[in-house]
Amino acid sequence: MNVSRRRLLRGGVVAAAGAAIGVAASKLPDLFAPERLPIDGGYAPAGNPSGWSGRGGLRTIWHVPTTKPWVALTFDDGPEPDWTPRVLDTLDRLKADATFFVVGDRLLRHADLIRGRYDRHEVGNHTFSHRDLAKRDDAAVRDQLSRCHDAIIKVVGRTPTLMRPPWGHLGGTTLTVADEFGYD
Repeated sequence: MNVSRRRLLRGGVVAAAGAAIGVAASKLPDLFAPERLPIDGGYAPAGNPSGWSGRGGLRTIWHVPTTKPWVALTFDDGPEPDWTPRVLDTLDRLKADATFFVVGDRLLRHADLIRGRYDRHEVGNHTFSHRDLAKRDDAAVRDQLSRCHDAIIKVVGRTPTLMRPPWGHLGGTTLTVADEFGYD
């Protein structure tokens, strides 16, 4: 087998990177360590292998393979009086559909702004007050998702099936609680 110098160097770089990652990973604490993990407002217990629910049914969707020239339009953090009406007007004019990941307290505060305007659009949960779920324990995550879930049902009249965490911070607690709601 004839190996070029370039291929040999590339293989060495890959091997060195793999070794560095392995060394760094070995210094990480055990996922099921008895220590407690720091979060806002206190500490949450680290994972407990005996407490695993075994559900694991939540789908986390990062992309959808397609051969079509499609674009998914998604909007987070609203509704807001300054831009939500303009976005909805533009979507109406272009006959385009979108997904809105709404913040529950804003949805309740601006319900009159969007009532009937989300009818053809998907509406997903973006928490009740836009908190970083990766730093919260399961009770706080459940509260954020539950309150937003209820606000969507009250204002939009549909049960949400999608959830997007603020800032894209997705921790294990968020996945577990989102699964309780049947979110994708």
